[in-house]
Amino acid sequence: MYKGEDNAYFDASGGLVTSKPLSNLEDNESPNLRNVIITTGKGIQKRNGNSVYNATAMSSGAPITDVFYYKQSGGTEYLMAIAGSSIFKSEMDGVMDDITGAVTISSSANNLWTSFQMNDLAIFVGGAPNAPIKWSGTGNAAILGGSPPSGNFGFFHNNRMFIGGVSGNLSRIYWSALGDPESWTATGSGNQDIQKNDGDTLVGYAKIDTDTVLLFKQNSIHQLITRTSPFPVFPLFTGIGAVGKKAIVVNDGLVYFITPQAKMGITDGKKVIDEVDIPSLGNIDDIWTNLNESRLQYISGVYYSGNGFDHIIWFVSSSGSATNDLALIWDIRHKCWLRFTSGYKSNSAEQTQSGKLYTGHYNGKIYLQDVESISTDASESSPGAIDAYWSSSWKSRGSLSGSFHPFKISIAVVSQTSGLLKIGYGYDYSSDIYLEDVPMQATGALWDQFLWDQESWGVQSDIVRHIFSKGRGINFQLSYGNKVANETFKVHGYNLQTKKSGQKAFQVV
Repeated sequence: MYKGEDNAYFDASGGLVTSKPLSNLEDNESPNLRNVIITTGKGIQKRNGNSVYNATAMSSGAPITDVFYYKQSGGTEYLMAIAGSSIFKSEMDGVMDDITGAVTISSSANNLWTSFQMNDLAIFVGGAPNAPIKWSGTGNAAILGGSPPSGNFGFFHNNRMFIGGVSGNLSRIYWSALGDPESWTATGSGNQDIQKNDGDTLVGYAKIDTDTVLLFKQNSIHQLITRTSPFPVFPLFTGIGAVGKKAIVVNDGLVYFITPQAKMGITDGKKVIDEVDIPSLGNIDDIWTNLNESRLQYISGVYYSGNGFDHIIWFVSSSGSATNDLALIWDIRHKCWLRFTSGYKSNSAEQTQSGKLYTGHYNGKIYLQDVESISTDASESSPGAIDAYWSSSWKSRGSLSGSFHPFKISIAVVSQTSGLLKIGYGYDYSSDIYLEDVPMQATGALWDQFLWDQESWGVQSDIVRHIFSKGRGINFQLSYGNKVANETFKVHGYNLQTKKSGQKAFQVV
């Protein structure tokens, strides 16, 4: 008696793939996923939610244009932010104190700032651009002394402060005297034009080692050697650059950046890595192409290392949106794409020394992301239940004539104390024709909200859930997800027990 053919799928590390035809996807690729991450075991897990940091909105709910983690040499930590026309600080207690004083900040959601620390000062450059701002940890903020230029971005490197994107000299980089961010005319200070009169502008930077900075224009990348002033500059790459000052992220010696053509490039300063080198970089090219083109310059990125993953998160604006409303994530470990459709509608982000990720949103509030044991987004209304979803590629018999009938679907999940996992499946490119809810609790009675009479009391364990499916077709697709507040899930993989085309007699054992 025929028992069925088993097909196991325990690898989802291909991530999101939307630029390929549905019939050409690999088994580990998904044409539709959202709000999930890939685990170290190549399974799928609902992402954690976020919690509000400051219950009282800054600047009456004005958009946040910078978030900055500032730790003084004495060990005191602060979370700082610019919102509307004001600047704020917090002693990591969830209360944002206005320290604007007499500084001028032009209020606009698109007036993004860059921030860094030098000589125990928190320094902010950017805005309209406005004059650079400093804060020493006491009193109000103030204008940075020494009459520095007002530029679009600034940074600290090799014991000097640098400013670029200055109105009237958009290809020029300026630097302070050694060790003094408030000395711009003394010996050792100076400036350098970066490929002047090429019709392009400096937009940002990337620090790749102790002596080297990459300077990005929109259509070229240059190397600045910062050992001894005046600093030499060498052109590296032409025909490729960065679209904006926050669209550049550095991690582990590699620079990730978004180009004006809405593609992600990677460089170590010697070579630009693109889709020729890593084909999976192009797996969501259609999503990048369909973003709001007028807002590409406001893309903001951050590196974030969480529990079992390393991500480059890009906050972007979908078509028609006037704000960043979508997060596209490059999974460094698996070299694939993910996306978060809620919870990450951010203008700026910062990871602290302890590894926590804070995002500044358009409502005057900062949110702590990836909070363990939270499966809702406080940044969404109600707060919002996270709509986590993953679907497989379309499976077939390798023929357009052979019928596909998986009469038994087995899902390997991690048990939860409560909650349902919604399983969907469909045929011939019609997704989720059939839907079933399966419980994620392990077998046995619940006692005081913990699992009782189990091998491990109150501890999560692997369980298997079975579905006897209906229907048949040439192609088959499986999906699973959960859109319930305070419910999570983690799926290791699944097995399909299929019936051969034309066979009527079989036995499930």
